[in-house]
Amino acid sequence: MTSLKTLSKKDAIKELNSARFQNKSVEDFQLITDANKNTITGVPTALKKELVAYVGNRKATIILWRS
Repeated sequence: MTSLKTLSKKDAIKELNSARFQNKSVEDFQLITDANKNTITGVPTALKKELVAYVGNRKATIILWRS
């Protein structure tokens, strides 16, 4: 299930440090820079609404990894 959660900097670092894929620590991350509200596609409608509301008309940076 797809979900969205707001994290503090401390919690974000903790998530990155504990990231795992197939029971192995994740060492490679993807960084999307200058993402805008039109970049966010292919996610459930409710999640897209929340992300668009958060980003607004500004740019965002997204960090992702396989999970």
